[in-house]
Amino acid sequence: MPNLADSHMCDQFVRKLTTCERRLVEMSDWEQSFIKDIRAKFAAREDQLDLGVTPWNPSHRQWNTLGEIYRAYS
Repeated sequence: MPNLADSHMCDQFVRKLTTCERRLVEMSDWEQSFIKDIRAKFAAREDQLDLGVTPWNPSHRQWNTLGEIYRAYS
């Protein structure tokens, strides 16, 4: 599973996510929903850390899907 605690992986994740967010209007409803859901999960990491809960990390499938969408729209 990708670990966003690793700064390099986190930087890659954020770059792909923000690029996709800029192109949301061009995406299918499913892709838009996926990107918005991933953003919400990523945004909740800070609160999870504050509460002492293990923060969310994308699954391999989520990581790969984000990469596929990123490649399609970048």
